[in-house]
Amino acid sequence: MQTRFFILRDNTLFVYYNPEDKMPYIVIPLKGLFISYIKLEGRDGIYGFSIYHSKKNFKTRRFYHSNHELIQGWVKAIK
Repeated sequence: MQTRFFILRDNTLFVYYNPEDKMPYIVIPLKGLFISYIKLEGRDGIYGFSIYHSKKNFKTRRFYHSNHELIQGWVKAIK
């Protein structure tokens, strides 16, 4: 897993490699997307969620962290 940095603003998720980066490497408009929790089998202490669309042309994005409350906070903020 790789570390990334995120900003959620105006129903859009901006993804950065480093907190000092001026430009995001991915911009994900969240309107019309779905979010769900991910349960990882055999990976105790790792929590996650996925962002996806019902159409196949959107790449499903998965996000993980060891802090369950942090994951819950992100899901709540995105919904």
